[in-house]
Amino acid sequence: MTASLGARAWWAVFVLLLVSCLDYVVEPPTQPDEYEYTFTDVFTGVAVKPDGLVISPGDSLQMIASTIPHAPMTFTWQALPTTHAIIDSTGLFRALSPGEITVYACATRPQRLCGSAPVTIE
Repeated sequence: MTASLGARAWWAVFVLLLVSCLDYVVEPPTQPDEYEYTFTDVFTGVAVKPDGLVISPGDSLQMIASTIPHAPMTFTWQALPTTHAIIDSTGLFRALSPGEITVYACATRPQRLCGSAPVTIE
């Protein structure tokens, strides 16, 4: 009777493991955006355009960023130093006063990558 109980216990463990594995396989992965990443996606950088721009105080310009290789991505933007320019969450850049600015765009998924572009305000 003890051997029979041991076999039943092992059978129950096997069934539980099998069910838990099936649940994992059947459940689809969730991603907050439309692009579904795979393990083969390797991004090597972020390109920020226009690069090496010269503009005047008061001018505005839409900056564009893309991953290398290209994939749909959301970026965070920053312009430094902040005393000379501002940039909003969509990449809209506004020159405030003369100076040398660096505009950064960072993608955070699947890994954190940043790119930059210099801007001169004259």
